[in-house]
Amino acid sequence: MGIFYANTLHNHIPNQWQGEIAFSAKKILRFAIVFYGFRITFQEIINVGIEELRDLITISDCGKNYHNERNILFLFYHYLSFLVS
Repeated sequence: MGIFYANTLHNHIPNQWQGEIAFSAKKILRFAIVFYGFRITFQEIINVGIEELRDLITISDCGKNYHNERNILFLFYHYLSFLVS
């Protein structure tokens, strides 16, 4: 139904929906493609449970934060070497 609407009536989409459409197209679609690549279904996510899903999100977020902090620390040392020399 969404494909039909987007392909036929896309010029008549209210401006209020633009933010939600952009969010869905960028974030939700990306997660759906990742889950499809791993062949993970919504039913399997439900079977795992919300606690384990929360733990998975927390662990992956910590890894992402570690990577970002490591890059920031590298940039700090890079700029510090310019200041010292």
